[in-house]
Amino acid sequence: MIINSVASYLCDLSVTHPICDKLDSTLTFGSNLFIGIEPIKTVSTITLIPYSGSPPNMDNQRQTAALQIRLRTNSRYKSLSVQQACIDNLHTNTLNGNGKMYSRDSAPIIIKSEEGDKWIISVTNFTVKYIK
Repeated sequence: MIINSVASYLCDLSVTHPICDKLDSTLTFGSNLFIGIEPIKTVSTITLIPYSGSPPNMDNQRQTAALQIRLRTNSRYKSLSVQQACIDNLHTNTLNGNGKMYSRDSAPIIIKSEEGDKWIISVTNFTVKYIK
């Protein structure tokens, strides 16, 4: 699945990469990076949520997937800056040759807050074109 390639790409980022720099942390699967379901954590988390894309091409080899990057963090500023770094650095990124990501959003979207504004939830949507 292409979402695993996206997760692997994010986990390989250095602490100085703009996404990790804005988050103040590198990404580690199962610690602050998740796929599908966001756990209740006391740290900032990124969750990759796959959703339906367009149907596969007739050759059944080329596909277009869709995913949402959902960020849960304790600051509106951090929420917007991390999501903007995701847009700036992942849009047209080739994911180490596994697919090419395209942002559907030019700016992040704050969708809600939780626990009396303790946690800010924001999202950015992407399309990934890849060959199986």
